[in-house]
Order: sequence, then structure tokens, then C-alpha cells
Amino acid sequence: MKTIRWIVSDLDGTLFNDQKEISQFNQEMIKALFEHSVPFGIVTGRPVQQVADRFQKLGLSPYLSFIIGMNGGSFLNLSTQKIQVFHPLEFPTIQTILEHYQDLDLCFQVLENTTRYVNRSTPRSLAYTHRCKEEEEIVDFLSYCRRHPILKLMIYCDPEKMDAVVQRAKTLSLPKCRGIQTDDCMFEWMDQRIHKGAALEYAAEVLDLPLSSCLAFGDADNDLEIFERVGVGICAHNGTSKAKEKATIVSAFTNEEDFVGRTIQTLITNDFHW
Repeated sequence: MKTIRWIVSDLDGTLFNDQKEISQFNQEMIKALFEHSVPFGIVTGRPVQQVADRFQKLGLSPYLSFIIGMNGGSFLNLSTQKIQVFHPLEFPTIQTILEHYQDLDLCFQVLENTTRYVNRSTPRSLAYTHRCKEEEEIVDFLSYCRRHPILKLMIYCDPEKMDAVVQRAKTLSLPKCRGIQTDDCMFEWMDQRIHKGAALEYAAEVLDLPLSSCLAFGDADNDLEIFERVGVGICAHNGTSKAKEKATIVSAFTNEEDFVGRTIQTLITNDFHW
């Protein structure tokens, strides 16, 4: 039996429902964790400031301990309001990735807060961006990347083109980088040292709590490194096959069915024993 002392959750496909909202029940369970003095953190591919602003508008900021953003590329300590940034991509690497995909006519994106800076926009890419409650702005993409620290380079493609994007990634030799599919239409490149698990190790040091006492919720391939490190990893029923394989258990419920809130409610009933 494990005693759970802190909890973390992914957002999209996990804490968020399919409308990218946090249900009232999940919000109440987050508040309940605070009442039981159990730290709660967010671990997401979104920028930390975007998430912080979103939770502030919902009145949930006081109930968060930290936010890990950009798949582990940044860390926001809510008690100090300081943001730590890890390992931006080098500009020559970005150039190499763009050249490698140049014949596939893809949408390259960099996300800053709620704006996706893009090389091109399509009706379908824009619809996806709006569903994420973000906007797109077309820029001179290489020039933008040269002037800003890029924690992850995002590729939007129509879902029917994803297999070609994944297969093309396998032919690109970049030992210092890694690429992962994060949605049926999103593929992301980042420094090899950036992943949610590494940032979670940093969070454990900040909180002075062992990873073995952490319970984590996730649903996708970018949650695998979390599930490898925590005491208990719970994958949504709607999760990917890799996430389900790596998790401690697969929930019987989906993100649409508040699997995060349901699990927290059970933990509270069991005095946080698993």
C-alpha cells in the first residue's frame, strides 16, 4: 500500500474535457486536495503563463503548487511566481527540421502564451487552434525562431497526413533532439533533455517530496516519462496505447467522465492510501 502525498495532472485529454474545459466536479476535487494539504501540480505541453492565467480566471490559482509547461521545458513555482526555462532548441537544429519536412507542406508553429506563431495557416489548423482557445499569427517563421528561445517546435498536419510526418521523423538524425506525436494532428520537436519526467524530478526537489509518493494522471505519449517515475500512474480510458501500457492502471473512465475527479474523490475516501 502506498501513501499518496502529492498529485500531478496533464491537461488536454486528461483534466480537460474534449471542449478544453475543466468540469465543475474536477474543480471541486482540486480544491479538496488543498483542504487536505496535498500539493497539486499541472504537467502539460502548454506554456506555463497561459495555464497560470487560465487557472487564475477560474479562481483555482490558490490551489496549485506549480505548473510544468512545454512538455517539461518550463517550470512555474506558484509560491514565488518565478519561471525556470530549460534547454531551448538551437537555431541550426530548427533549420534542419524545417528543411527535412519542406516538401510536405506543413504548418510549423511556436506557441507563446495563447498565440501560435506560424509559417502558414489553414482552416483546419485554425479550427484546432481555436478549440485549444488560442490564436494564430503568420510570421516570417525563421526570423521569429532566430530572435526567440524556442522550447518546442510544433508541426500541425491534417490527421490523414500524420503517418507521413511520423515516418519522416524516423529518417532525421538529431541525437540531441526528440520528436513525439502529441495529438492526432500535432507532432513536436524538442531538446532530448526536455520531457515531463525530468521537470517532475525538479518539482520533487522543490517540494522536498519523493517521486514514489506522487500520483500522476495522463493520457498521451508525452506522459510516458512521468508514469515511469511516479509511485502511481493513471491513464485515462481515452489514452494512447503506449500511455496505457506504461501506466500503473488504466481508468475505467475517460476525460469526458471526470476520471481525475473520480480518482481524487476515492483517494480522499481512502485517506490517500493506494
